Amino acid sequence: MSDWLQKVVFVSGSIVFLLVAGVNARLTIGYAFGRIRSGSRVPLVGGSAGCLGLLLGPWSQLRAWCWVPLVLDLGCLPMVARAAWWWLRERWASSRGS
Repeated sequence: MSDWLQKVVFVSGSIVFLLVAGVNARLTIGYAFGRIRSGSRVPLVGGSAGCLGLLLGPWSQLRAWCWVPLVLDLGCLPMVARAAWWWLRERWASSRGS
């Protein structure tokens, strides 16, 4: 991949990550304080775009940090962990009740 294309992928991935992660953070904080009742409509987009931007970017030193956008975006890893916890808790409660 050419150097300018790698820079374009890095910059566009970073911009998408920052925009979507900002919206996800706003939604999460609003949900925590009861002002917003719905979650993110694009939960994995921001972290995935940031991860791809770092993986495909022109600086090889940043490739080792490609997991950071997935953790920082509240719509990615934290949301998936919360959903998995809720699902496991529901399964456990239904198995105890039957």
